[in-house]
Amino acid sequence: MKRFLIKIAYTVLPLWLLFVGAYVYFIGYIEPNATGDLAVIGHLPMDKAHVYYPDQHNPLPILYEEIYDTAQIQDKFHDVLVIGDSFSQRGNGSFHNFLARDGYTVANVTPSNLNFWNPIQCAYELMKRGIADSTCCRTLIIQTGERYLPSRLNQFNPYQQATTTRIKSRPVPTDTVKEEYHVKNPLIKTRDLIFCRLGINDPVKKARLTMPLFTCDEPDLLLFFNEDITYEQNITDTAGGRTKVNTIRAMASERGVNLIFLLAPDKYDLYQEFIADNPYPAKTVNEDFRKIVGDDPHFIIAKELLLPLVKAGTKDVFIMDDTHWSSTTAEYVAERIKPLL
Repeated sequence: MKRFLIKIAYTVLPLWLLFVGAYVYFIGYIEPNATGDLAVIGHLPMDKAHVYYPDQHNPLPILYEEIYDTAQIQDKFHDVLVIGDSFSQRGNGSFHNFLARDGYTVANVTPSNLNFWNPIQCAYELMKRGIADSTCCRTLIIQTGERYLPSRLNQFNPYQQATTTRIKSRPVPTDTVKEEYHVKNPLIKTRDLIFCRLGINDPVKKARLTMPLFTCDEPDLLLFFNEDITYEQNITDTAGGRTKVNTIRAMASERGVNLIFLLAPDKYDLYQEFIADNPYPAKTVNEDFRKIVGDDPHFIIAKELLLPLVKAGTKDVFIMDDTHWSSTTAEYVAERIKPLL
Protein backbone atom coordinates (compact mmCIF):
# COMPACT_ATOMS: atom_id res chain seq x y z
CA MET A 1 0.00 0.00 0.00
CA LYS A 2 2.83 2.35 0.90
CA ARG A 3 4.56 1.72 -2.42
CA PHE A 4 1.26 2.35 -4.21
CA LEU A 5 0.76 5.68 -2.45
CA ILE A 6 4.33 6.69 -3.21
CA LYS A 7 3.80 5.85 -6.88
CA ILE A 8 0.65 7.96 -6.94
CA ALA A 9 2.50 10.81 -5.24
CA TYR A 10 4.98 11.24 -8.07
CA THR A 11 2.69 10.29 -10.98
CA VAL A 12 -0.95 11.25 -10.46
CA LEU A 13 -0.49 14.01 -7.87
CA PRO A 14 1.63 16.31 -10.10
CA LEU A 15 -0.94 16.02 -12.87
CA TRP A 16 -3.72 16.76 -10.40
CA LEU A 17 -1.85 19.79 -9.06
CA LEU A 18 -1.22 20.98 -12.62
CA PHE A 19 -4.92 20.80 -13.41
CA VAL A 20 -5.92 22.52 -10.17
CA GLY A 21 -3.39 25.28 -10.84
CA ALA A 22 -4.69 25.69 -14.38
CA TYR A 23 -8.26 25.82 -13.06
CA VAL A 24 -7.42 28.56 -10.57
CA TYR A 25 -5.51 30.46 -13.28
CA PHE A 26 -8.49 30.16 -15.62
CA ILE A 27 -11.14 31.20 -13.10
CA GLY A 28 -9.10 33.97 -11.50
CA TYR A 29 -7.36 35.54 -14.48
CA ILE A 30 -8.24 34.27 -17.93
CA GLU A 31 -12.03 34.21 -17.84
CA PRO A 32 -12.41 37.72 -16.33
CA ASN A 33 -10.02 39.18 -18.92
CA ALA A 34 -11.04 37.28 -22.05
CA THR A 35 -13.35 39.70 -23.84
CA GLY A 36 -13.91 39.01 -27.54
CA ASP A 37 -14.88 35.58 -28.86
CA LEU A 38 -11.32 34.87 -30.03
CA ALA A 39 -9.99 35.62 -26.57
CA VAL A 40 -12.62 33.33 -25.08
CA ILE A 41 -12.05 30.28 -27.28
CA GLY A 42 -8.30 30.83 -27.42
CA HIS A 43 -8.00 31.50 -23.66
CA LEU A 44 -6.17 34.74 -24.30
CA PRO A 45 -6.52 37.28 -21.48
CA MET A 46 -6.29 40.86 -22.71
CA ASP A 47 -5.12 43.90 -20.77
CA LYS A 48 -8.24 46.06 -20.98
CA ALA A 49 -6.21 49.16 -20.21
CA HIS A 50 -4.18 48.76 -23.39
CA VAL A 51 -6.72 47.39 -25.86
CA TYR A 52 -9.25 49.64 -27.55
CA TYR A 53 -12.74 48.20 -27.43
CA PRO A 54 -14.95 50.50 -29.54
CA ASP A 55 -18.08 48.78 -28.31
CA GLN A 56 -17.38 49.97 -24.77
CA HIS A 57 -17.52 53.55 -26.02
CA ASN A 58 -20.90 53.11 -27.72
CA PRO A 59 -23.56 54.85 -25.58
CA LEU A 60 -26.56 53.66 -27.63
CA PRO A 61 -29.18 51.46 -26.02
CA ILE A 62 -30.70 48.67 -28.11
CA LEU A 63 -33.23 50.47 -30.29
CA TYR A 64 -34.44 47.63 -32.52
CA GLU A 65 -36.88 44.84 -31.70
CA GLU A 66 -35.85 41.23 -31.23
CA ILE A 67 -37.89 38.47 -32.86
CA TYR A 68 -37.65 34.98 -31.32
CA ASP A 69 -40.60 33.37 -33.04
CA THR A 70 -41.52 33.67 -36.72
CA ALA A 71 -45.12 34.30 -35.67
CA GLN A 72 -43.97 37.67 -34.31
CA ILE A 73 -42.87 38.93 -37.73
CA GLN A 74 -46.38 39.89 -38.83
CA ASP A 75 -47.35 41.44 -35.51
CA LYS A 76 -46.08 44.85 -36.56
CA PHE A 77 -44.87 46.61 -39.70
CA HIS A 78 -41.16 47.47 -39.75
CA ASP A 79 -39.12 49.49 -42.17
CA VAL A 80 -36.34 46.90 -41.94
CA LEU A 81 -36.38 43.19 -41.12
CA VAL A 82 -32.94 41.63 -40.54
CA ILE A 83 -32.24 37.91 -40.87
CA GLY A 84 -28.57 37.18 -40.25
CA ASP A 85 -25.90 35.38 -38.28
CA SER A 86 -23.58 36.60 -35.52
CA PHE A 87 -22.84 39.95 -37.21
CA SER A 88 -26.53 40.72 -36.72
CA GLN A 89 -26.54 39.68 -33.08
CA ARG A 90 -24.18 42.34 -31.70
CA GLY A 91 -26.68 44.16 -29.52
CA ASN A 92 -26.25 47.92 -29.42
CA GLY A 93 -23.21 47.56 -31.70
CA SER A 94 -25.15 45.88 -34.52
CA PHE A 95 -25.26 47.68 -37.86
CA HIS A 96 -29.06 47.76 -37.74
CA ASN A 97 -29.09 49.41 -34.32
CA PHE A 98 -27.61 52.46 -36.02
CA LEU A 99 -30.40 52.28 -38.61
CA ALA A 100 -32.88 52.31 -35.72
CA ARG A 101 -31.05 55.27 -34.18
CA ASP A 102 -31.62 57.20 -37.38
CA GLY A 103 -35.38 56.73 -37.31
CA TYR A 104 -36.01 53.43 -39.09
CA THR A 105 -38.16 50.86 -37.35
CA VAL A 106 -36.09 47.67 -37.27
CA ALA A 107 -36.73 44.09 -36.22
CA ASN A 108 -33.97 41.49 -35.95
CA VAL A 109 -34.57 37.76 -36.06
CA THR A 110 -32.70 36.04 -33.21
CA PRO A 111 -32.06 32.33 -33.79
CA SER A 112 -31.54 29.89 -30.95
CA ASN A 113 -28.48 28.27 -32.52
CA LEU A 114 -26.33 30.32 -34.88
CA ASN A 115 -24.00 27.42 -35.59
CA PHE A 116 -26.60 25.41 -37.47
CA TRP A 117 -28.65 28.22 -38.95
CA ASN A 118 -28.78 29.26 -42.58
CA PRO A 119 -30.20 32.81 -42.84
CA ILE A 120 -30.40 32.50 -46.64
CA GLN A 121 -32.65 29.44 -46.46
CA CYS A 122 -34.62 30.94 -43.60
CA ALA A 123 -35.26 34.26 -45.34
CA TYR A 124 -36.38 32.54 -48.54
CA GLU A 125 -38.73 30.21 -46.69
CA LEU A 126 -40.29 33.08 -44.75
CA MET A 127 -40.94 34.92 -48.01
CA LYS A 128 -42.19 31.80 -49.76
CA ARG A 129 -44.66 31.09 -46.95
CA GLY A 130 -45.90 34.69 -47.03
CA ILE A 131 -44.63 35.45 -43.54
CA ALA A 132 -42.09 38.05 -44.67
CA ASP A 133 -43.67 40.26 -47.30
CA SER A 134 -44.67 43.86 -48.00
CA THR A 135 -47.35 43.75 -45.32
CA CYS A 136 -44.78 43.42 -42.51
CA CYS A 137 -41.60 45.07 -43.84
CA ARG A 138 -40.39 47.44 -46.50
CA THR A 139 -36.80 46.11 -46.66
CA LEU A 140 -35.48 42.65 -45.92
CA ILE A 141 -31.77 42.40 -45.12
CA ILE A 142 -30.21 38.96 -45.42
CA GLN A 143 -26.81 38.94 -43.73
CA THR A 144 -24.23 36.18 -43.71
CA GLY A 145 -20.61 35.88 -42.73
CA GLU A 146 -18.16 35.01 -45.49
CA ARG A 147 -16.92 31.81 -43.86
CA TYR A 148 -20.24 30.05 -44.29
CA LEU A 149 -21.42 31.63 -47.53
CA PRO A 150 -20.23 28.84 -49.90
CA SER A 151 -21.85 26.09 -47.82
CA ARG A 152 -25.01 28.12 -47.22
CA LEU A 153 -25.40 28.77 -50.92
CA ASN A 154 -24.73 25.11 -51.63
CA GLN A 155 -27.28 23.99 -49.04
CA PHE A 156 -29.95 26.47 -50.13
CA ASN A 157 -32.89 24.61 -51.63
CA PRO A 158 -35.99 26.57 -52.72
CA TYR A 159 -38.04 23.35 -52.84
CA GLN A 160 -37.33 22.33 -49.27
CA GLN A 161 -38.91 23.45 -46.05
CA ALA A 162 -36.23 23.19 -43.38
CA THR A 163 -36.62 23.41 -39.64
CA THR A 164 -34.41 26.52 -39.58
CA THR A 165 -37.44 28.79 -39.92
CA ARG A 166 -38.48 27.81 -36.39
CA ILE A 167 -36.47 30.38 -34.47
CA LYS A 168 -37.88 29.77 -31.01
CA SER A 169 -41.18 28.53 -29.71
CA ARG A 170 -41.66 31.57 -27.47
CA PRO A 171 -40.02 34.93 -26.75
CA VAL A 172 -37.11 34.76 -24.32
CA PRO A 173 -34.69 37.38 -22.97
CA THR A 174 -31.70 38.04 -25.21
CA ASP A 175 -29.17 37.13 -22.54
CA THR A 176 -30.36 33.52 -22.51
CA VAL A 177 -29.43 33.04 -26.17
CA LYS A 178 -25.89 31.74 -25.84
CA GLU A 179 -23.58 29.71 -28.02
CA GLU A 180 -22.61 26.30 -26.73
CA TYR A 181 -19.07 27.21 -25.64
CA HIS A 182 -20.20 29.95 -23.29
CA VAL A 183 -22.18 27.52 -21.15
CA LYS A 184 -19.46 24.89 -20.87
CA ASN A 185 -18.38 23.68 -17.46
CA PRO A 186 -15.29 25.56 -16.16
CA LEU A 187 -13.52 22.21 -15.79
CA ILE A 188 -14.00 21.53 -19.50
CA LYS A 189 -12.77 25.04 -20.30
CA THR A 190 -9.71 24.39 -18.14
CA ARG A 191 -9.02 21.22 -20.09
CA ASP A 192 -9.32 23.22 -23.31
CA LEU A 193 -6.91 25.80 -21.88
CA ILE A 194 -4.31 23.09 -21.25
CA PHE A 195 -4.82 21.69 -24.75
CA CYS A 196 -4.35 25.17 -26.23
CA ARG A 197 -1.16 25.80 -24.29
CA LEU A 198 0.22 22.39 -25.30
CA GLY A 199 -0.65 23.06 -28.94
CA ILE A 200 -2.96 20.04 -29.12
CA ASN A 201 -5.94 22.15 -30.15
CA ASP A 202 -5.56 25.84 -30.86
CA PRO A 203 -8.57 27.40 -32.61
CA VAL A 204 -6.98 30.86 -32.82
CA LYS A 205 -4.30 31.66 -35.41
CA LYS A 206 -1.76 34.44 -34.99
CA ALA A 207 0.03 36.44 -37.68
CA ARG A 208 2.15 39.57 -37.90
CA LEU A 209 0.99 42.47 -40.03
CA THR A 210 3.12 44.82 -42.07
CA MET A 211 1.53 47.82 -40.38
CA PRO A 212 -0.10 48.61 -37.02
CA LEU A 213 -3.85 48.11 -37.41
CA PHE A 214 -5.06 47.60 -33.84
CA THR A 215 -4.94 49.63 -30.65
CA CYS A 216 -3.11 47.40 -28.18
CA ASP A 217 0.36 46.52 -26.91
CA GLU A 218 1.01 44.60 -30.14
CA PRO A 219 -0.75 46.68 -32.80
CA ASP A 220 0.62 44.55 -35.64
CA LEU A 221 -0.69 41.24 -34.20
CA LEU A 222 -3.61 39.66 -36.06
CA LEU A 223 -5.75 37.07 -34.31
CA PHE A 224 -8.26 35.14 -36.39
CA PHE A 225 -10.38 31.99 -36.17
CA ASN A 226 -8.79 28.90 -37.72
CA GLU A 227 -12.01 28.22 -39.66
CA ASP A 228 -11.21 31.33 -41.72
CA ILE A 229 -8.56 29.25 -43.51
CA THR A 230 -9.96 25.74 -43.13
CA TYR A 231 -13.39 26.42 -44.64
CA GLU A 232 -13.91 27.06 -48.36
CA GLN A 233 -11.46 29.60 -49.75
CA ASN A 234 -13.52 30.30 -52.88
CA ILE A 235 -16.85 29.65 -54.58
CA THR A 236 -16.41 27.11 -57.34
CA ASP A 237 -19.99 26.70 -58.59
CA THR A 238 -20.56 30.26 -59.76
CA ALA A 239 -23.27 29.22 -62.26
CA GLY A 240 -25.22 27.37 -59.58
CA GLY A 241 -24.75 30.27 -57.18
CA ARG A 242 -26.06 32.72 -59.76
CA THR A 243 -29.19 30.61 -60.26
CA LYS A 244 -29.85 30.51 -56.52
CA VAL A 245 -29.28 34.24 -56.08
CA ASN A 246 -31.72 34.97 -58.91
CA THR A 247 -34.26 32.67 -57.25
CA ILE A 248 -34.02 34.70 -54.05
CA ARG A 249 -34.27 37.96 -55.99
CA ALA A 250 -37.39 36.74 -57.77
CA MET A 251 -39.07 35.72 -54.52
CA ALA A 252 -38.36 39.11 -52.93
CA SER A 253 -39.82 40.83 -55.97
CA GLU A 254 -42.89 38.59 -55.84
CA ARG A 255 -43.42 39.47 -52.16
CA GLY A 256 -42.91 43.17 -52.80
CA VAL A 257 -39.93 43.65 -50.47
CA ASN A 258 -36.75 45.60 -51.08
CA LEU A 259 -34.00 42.97 -50.78
CA ILE A 260 -30.55 43.82 -49.44
CA PHE A 261 -27.90 41.12 -49.09
CA LEU A 262 -25.02 41.94 -46.74
CA LEU A 263 -21.88 39.80 -46.83
CA ALA A 264 -19.59 40.36 -43.83
CA PRO A 265 -15.94 39.41 -44.50
CA ASP A 266 -13.89 37.01 -42.48
CA LYS A 267 -11.22 38.74 -40.43
CA TYR A 268 -8.45 36.81 -42.18
CA ASP A 269 -9.74 37.74 -45.63
CA LEU A 270 -9.94 41.44 -44.85
CA TYR A 271 -6.37 41.54 -43.49
CA GLN A 272 -4.75 38.80 -45.56
CA GLU A 273 -2.75 41.07 -47.87
CA PHE A 274 -1.24 42.83 -44.85
CA ILE A 275 0.17 39.64 -43.29
CA ALA A 276 3.96 39.56 -43.45
CA ASP A 277 5.17 36.55 -45.47
CA ASN A 278 1.66 35.15 -45.41
CA PRO A 279 1.91 31.34 -45.26
CA TYR A 280 -1.83 30.85 -45.63
CA PRO A 281 -3.83 30.42 -48.85
CA ALA A 282 -5.42 33.39 -50.60
CA LYS A 283 -9.15 33.68 -50.07
CA THR A 284 -11.43 34.89 -52.88
CA VAL A 285 -14.98 34.25 -51.62
CA ASN A 286 -15.90 37.95 -51.71
CA GLU A 287 -14.56 38.43 -55.22
CA ASP A 288 -16.25 35.24 -56.44
CA PHE A 289 -19.57 36.36 -54.97
CA ARG A 290 -19.32 39.72 -56.71
CA LYS A 291 -18.94 37.87 -60.02
CA ILE A 292 -22.12 35.95 -59.19
CA VAL A 293 -24.30 38.93 -58.24
CA GLY A 294 -22.86 41.46 -60.69
CA ASP A 295 -22.87 45.21 -60.03
CA ASP A 296 -26.14 45.13 -58.09
CA PRO A 297 -25.65 47.70 -55.26
CA HIS A 298 -28.24 45.88 -53.15
CA PHE A 299 -25.70 43.10 -52.72
CA ILE A 300 -23.29 44.74 -50.31
CA ILE A 301 -19.95 42.99 -50.08
CA ALA A 302 -18.62 44.72 -47.00
CA LYS A 303 -15.00 43.90 -47.81
CA GLU A 304 -15.28 46.35 -50.69
CA LEU A 305 -16.25 49.06 -48.18
CA LEU A 306 -13.75 48.19 -45.47
CA LEU A 307 -10.59 47.28 -47.37
CA PRO A 308 -9.93 50.92 -48.37
CA LEU A 309 -10.12 51.84 -44.68
CA VAL A 310 -7.56 49.20 -43.76
CA LYS A 311 -5.29 50.27 -46.63
CA ALA A 312 -5.46 53.83 -45.29
CA GLY A 313 -4.19 52.56 -41.94
CA THR A 314 -7.48 52.80 -40.05
CA LYS A 315 -7.15 50.93 -36.78
CA ASP A 316 -9.74 48.66 -35.18
CA VAL A 317 -11.90 48.07 -38.24
CA PHE A 318 -12.31 44.65 -36.64
CA ILE A 319 -11.98 44.16 -32.90
CA MET A 320 -8.50 42.95 -31.97
CA ASP A 321 -9.59 39.87 -30.02
CA ASP A 322 -12.85 39.15 -31.84
CA THR A 323 -14.02 37.71 -35.16
CA HIS A 324 -16.42 40.64 -35.68
CA TRP A 325 -16.10 44.23 -36.76
CA SER A 326 -16.34 46.99 -34.18
CA SER A 327 -19.40 49.11 -33.47
CA THR A 328 -17.62 51.99 -35.23
CA THR A 329 -17.40 49.84 -38.37
CA ALA A 330 -21.01 48.71 -37.94
CA GLU A 331 -22.07 52.36 -37.96
CA TYR A 332 -20.00 52.91 -41.12
CA VAL A 333 -21.71 49.96 -42.81
CA ALA A 334 -25.13 51.22 -41.72
CA GLU A 335 -24.45 54.56 -43.42
CA ARG A 336 -23.78 52.70 -46.67
CA ILE A 337 -27.01 50.75 -46.31
CA LYS A 338 -29.27 53.77 -45.71
CA PRO A 339 -29.35 55.00 -49.35
CA LEU A 340 -30.69 51.59 -50.38
CA LEU A 341 -33.62 51.57 -47.95
